[in-house]
Amino acid sequence: MTPMRKVGFVLFTVGVLLLLVKLGLWQLSRAEEKTVLLADLTARQNTIFTALTALPDDARFYRVELRGTLDLNAPLLLDNQLYQGRVGYQLHYPLTTEQGEIILVNFGWLAAPLARAQLPTLPLISAQQTIDGLLSQPSANLVLADTPNEFHRIQRIDIEKINQQLGITLVPYVVQLSASHPDALRVIWQPSVMGPEKHIGYAVQWFAMALAICGIVLVALWRRQWRNH
Repeated sequence: MTPMRKVGFVLFTVGVLLLLVKLGLWQLSRAEEKTVLLADLTARQNTIFTALTALPDDARFYRVELRGTLDLNAPLLLDNQLYQGRVGYQLHYPLTTEQGEIILVNFGWLAAPLARAQLPTLPLISAQQTIDGLLSQPSANLVLADTPNEFHRIQRIDIEKINQQLGITLVPYVVQLSASHPDALRVIWQPSVMGPEKHIGYAVQWFAMALAICGIVLVALWRRQWRNH
């Protein structure tokens, strides 16, 4: 190997090792961030708001207990929701609280009929409710279907579109109803946060790759020096 090739090989190897170490350190920093995030999530779930006007700017995952009236004439069926391999819907109703705010409440999953043209039979739910659950932000735009017979079937979440269709003003959050509520269906929503252990596992993999490359290079150099002797 010529001197130039040796220098190039060394620089390439060092560059790869630095990249792998940097990736490992980045994953460790992500693990630390997730640890802080999970602690914050736990604190939020233990904080209860009884009025939507008291919510902070970022109200995700805070717990609420609200009294109010459901609009049972405006059920919204969030389409294409899977549970144990079966297609269904998540049933939402607008709730008008005692303070006058309106917010969507997700009552949970119910199975879709085999015929696509049919809508599921809705459970009997009392209009007067005391609701408890966690707040989430719509992850996508909620859009009511265009055809009249599909009015209650929705594909995505768009608060403004619902406001236009129903003539209301919704708070831009959804209450994910607690599974212990007597009217809750199958509650399949969960806060989605990757645990820090996965990031630690990724970091270990990057560091292991760096060590493996170091080992390969050292063995190659030792063998080359042994042959020269």
